[in-house]
This record gives sequence, C-alpha cells and structure tokens, in this order.
Amino acid sequence: MCRRVFGAVLLSLLFFVSQLSGQERALLAVARGFLDFRELRSSLRLDLQSSRRHSFNLFDSRLESRGNNHILGVWDFIPRNASSAEDVPSSQEDIKYGRLAIVGGALAATIAGIHIYQMNGWWKENRTSFHFREDLNYSRNIDKIGHVYAGSVLTFVFSKALEWSNVPESKALLFGAGASLLFQSYVELEDGFSAWGFDRVDFASDIVGAWYPVVQHHIPYLKNFNLKLSYLPSQNINKPGGYPGQKHLVMDDYEGQVFWLSLNVHNLLPRDFARVWPEFLPLAIGIKGRDIEHSNAHLEFYVALDYDMTKILPDTGFLKTVGEALNFIHFPSPAVRISPGVVFYGLYFSR
Repeated sequence: MCRRVFGAVLLSLLFFVSQLSGQERALLAVARGFLDFRELRSSLRLDLQSSRRHSFNLFDSRLESRGNNHILGVWDFIPRNASSAEDVPSSQEDIKYGRLAIVGGALAATIAGIHIYQMNGWWKENRTSFHFREDLNYSRNIDKIGHVYAGSVLTFVFSKALEWSNVPESKALLFGAGASLLFQSYVELEDGFSAWGFDRVDFASDIVGAWYPVVQHHIPYLKNFNLKLSYLPSQNINKPGGYPGQKHLVMDDYEGQVFWLSLNVHNLLPRDFARVWPEFLPLAIGIKGRDIEHSNAHLEFYVALDYDMTKILPDTGFLKTVGEALNFIHFPSPAVRISPGVVFYGLYFSR
C-alpha cells in the first residue's frame, strides 16, 4: 500500500516538475520505468458501488489511447464510478470467511482430540524438565520417516482447507506448511518435557515433511516422488511401551506400518518407453520395521506396484481432491519382499 501511495505522489510531482522544465517525455518515461502502471491503475480506483473496497482510478482509457506522448492533466486524476467488469472485485479474490471459520473450528477440534490422545498415551505419566535427546536406534529410525510423512499429510490437510475458503493455492500451501510445522513443533516440545526429550533429528524430519509439498509446487518434477503409507494395527497397539505409563498409539505402532516411496515411472521413463507404461501405475519401494520391541529388530524392504489415484479418479472438483488425498495411501498390490530373503505376494498391504 505504501508503495502504491508513493507511486501516485511521485507521478504528481513529475507532472508539476515537467510543467516547469518542459521535459515531459523524459519524465514520463522515467515514471513508466519506475512504476507498474497497470498495477497502479487497478489499485487506485475508487469503487463507489461497494462499501467494502475503495480505490482511485489514476488513468482512464483516454491515457492509454493517447500513447506515451500524453501528459497527465487534471481530468486524469478525477475518480470515476466502477462501471466495467474489471472494476468489480472478482469473487475469486474474496476469502470466504464463513468457510474459514468452519475450517478453523474443525481443525482446532481435531488438533485438540489428537492432543488428548497423545497426552493419555505418551506424556501424562512421563513429565520431566525440558531436555534434548536424540535416539537414533529407536524403531530402527522408522519413526523419522513417520515424521516426514505426517508433516506432508498435515500440510495437505491445512492447505486444502484454506483453498476451500478461497485462499489462493500458493498462499494456502505456505500457510498450510507453517501450520503443519507449528503443530509438530508443539509435539516435539511436549516430548521435550517428557522422558523422550526434544529430538532435533525428529524436528528436522518435521521440517522436511511440512515443506516438501511447497517445494513440489515450485519444482513440479518432484511430484514424481511421493511418500505413502499402508497400515494395519499390530499386536502392539494399545499395549504398554518402553516407558512407565506409555502405551502404543497408531502413530508409533511401527509393526503395522509400511512406508512407501512411490515413483511415477511413466513420467521418469524416456518418452518411447513411457508410451507403453500405464500413467496410473507407479512403482513403490517399501520399508518396514519388524520385531521392533525385541533385540532382533530389523528392517524389511519391498518393491510393489502402486496406484496414482489422481489418474484413476476424474480430475474435476471434489474428486480431484479425493484423488490427491488417497495418494497418501498405498493400496494392496502385487509385491516382492527383497530383503531379508525374497518373498512374492499376490497382494500385499501390511503385516
């Protein structure tokens, strides 16, 4: 706003100086080079038909029709009514505050529910003074992948909720990533006041997960690499963990989780080979922790077919968002365990 007001003042000064110096063309060229006339015109237009927006129309159509030789006159500064389509604010620019309130309330309730769930399962019986602690042996580091995955899911949920409220996609992604990292930072702080401690490696994973969708938005090639999850509750769910008062929740039921890196093979192959590879059929590389609670804890690795739900469901409206949401899940598909040992599965999901 300050830049626009300063621009208007500068143009006025240039006009009066030009009357004294007679260097109209040179000064007008400087003015055009310094300011974006189009932006200035749209931002300084007085809309007398709306009580919500007021602007001032610095240049009318006569200025554009006369070209660069036209010198600003008094009539060029007189405001006029917004009568054309471009004068009326576009509905696409208006944030739907009713929807935004609904989104805020729903997300606040969800976060509160997650907090209660985690408090009862992790933190309630394990309060200590704040401290840092990195545990690079816990769960064979599957939890680090979980932090990245959770960050991306939260960014998606927050950003789509904001888009539904008519916030532009790029801004919604930024706010979504910020909200995702804020929530995960809160979880890390709670860990810092419990027996687990604030894990800086976990926090780094949170940052990667929260901002990866933003990076994908600006570097579309990275959309060919996506993190997915398949999960079935294991025998450990709701059972005591390694700390007094702890019980395993869905978040740390690593025996039941398989994380997958989905590769969009169709886009990654050379063009001639891509023609014969179905666009909806990526490949996925899976990793899973086994016997996490025992001394023989180890990792298993898989290769499986995957599904790009955005290519299976119609790419329109609500179904497009549904497809994007389902792409965080790896659905049952033919798979091969490649380590330890080789095992073929007609359909594999988890466990």
